[in-house]
Amino acid sequence: SRVYNHLSNKWSKLLSPTVSLATTGGAKINGDLSVAGATTVRGVTALSAGAVLGSLAAPLAPGPVPAFGLLLLLDAQTLTGVAGSPVTSWGAATGSLAVATQTTAAYQPVLSLVPAPYVSFDGINDFMQFPAGFSNVWTGLTFVAVARITGVGSYARFLDFGSGPGANLVICRVGTSGLLGIQTVSTLVSATANFPTNSWAVFSVSLLSNGNWQIAANNVVLGNGTGLALPVTQLRTLNYVAKSNWANDGYQPTDIAEMLLYSRALTATEWTSVYQYMTMKWSALLAPTVALSVAGDVRVAGDVAISGGILNAWQTYKAAAPSWGNSVLLNSKIQNVPGCTVTFTCAKTCLVLMEANGHTSASSSTAGCYLYTSFVIDEALPIIGSPLWLVGSVGSGLMSVHLSSGQLTGTGWMPLNLHQSASVGAGTHTVWLRGYPGQTSPCPLNAPYYYNGIAIGVNVLQL
Repeated sequence: SRVYNHLSNKWSKLLSPTVSLATTGGAKINGDLSVAGATTVRGVTALSAGAVLGSLAAPLAPGPVPAFGLLLLLDAQTLTGVAGSPVTSWGAATGSLAVATQTTAAYQPVLSLVPAPYVSFDGINDFMQFPAGFSNVWTGLTFVAVARITGVGSYARFLDFGSGPGANLVICRVGTSGLLGIQTVSTLVSATANFPTNSWAVFSVSLLSNGNWQIAANNVVLGNGTGLALPVTQLRTLNYVAKSNWANDGYQPTDIAEMLLYSRALTATEWTSVYQYMTMKWSALLAPTVALSVAGDVRVAGDVAISGGILNAWQTYKAAAPSWGNSVLLNSKIQNVPGCTVTFTCAKTCLVLMEANGHTSASSSTAGCYLYTSFVIDEALPIIGSPLWLVGSVGSGLMSVHLSSGQLTGTGWMPLNLHQSASVGAGTHTVWLRGYPGQTSPCPLNAPYYYNGIAIGVNVLQL
């Protein structure tokens, strides 16, 4: 009895026993369970990954890649060494998986570790080579690479498996274009959309047994077609990564974190699992681009690169010649001192932060009067005669806010510290200082009479 129970439990996946099960408590079943007849199951709160119960199914958990048909697996996380160390051997020396090597120091790629491990091929003469083999029967093909193509090499290879020029298995750039192609015998077929360059991506090529093929990057189809022959079953003796069997072709300038090759086409379910696994495993490299439309706050853990002109870095501008000089009172209004302006250009709406620091004064005879100073954007320059206050036609127009006001002392000195923000539209804009024109009481002094070392600075953020 003990021997029978041991064998039936151990080999339950083969024996597929029929079980009559009745329980009023919790039940736990390890392995497959086949039940003949109607079955009622109550109290199920969760399913393990991949489990199916009637119409209820648990998703496949992303995990190790399928083993069936796997010919090679290059994973930079398995490498040891410091950053910049040469890579002499790469691959899993288990089962039928091949190991790539490079014994010539001048041709060895190097290991990088930040932000995750990857192997860098320089595009000059770096490459690795697998031993003779790959003579298996091909029922299809799946190629996957987590990589970043960093330069252009004519017909540069991800891989080229053959015995010299001939009926090789090739995955390469098409000429010097931005297209990826695959050759299985003698015909090279090409994608129609460019692959991403200088950015990490999950590259994939698949070939079904019926000749249907597809090339993709980051799960976006770049090209597909029909009628591509399966790879020839033959012994291949010159099997390269990043190098061609044709002497006139270029080397591949690329960084590779992981590469897989199958002698079959993965199923749709398998591919979904592999793609999810790769994107999670190499998320530090892939840094996915996300289309984002948000009403409200957003919190993101980690570094974020935003493209598409949503946000650009602050640009800082200062007055070309902050001046020590006079301003001129015109009917209790002020004409700006020449040179104390800042001009900037926005391609689209910008947020503007303005700052002025220094000292200003009138005269002792105006002690007790109030001094008003403000920024203005896009007011017509210079202001001479009438009208004094013209609104610019570009941007937000006239902006005048009391940013700094105070009562002059007996000596007439007062620090000037102004801060203001505004948004402006596309175009070229000018920021400068003036007095507030509407104040006439208690005396008609509404702007600085002297600028003593005033410095104007503007920070612009393009939205």
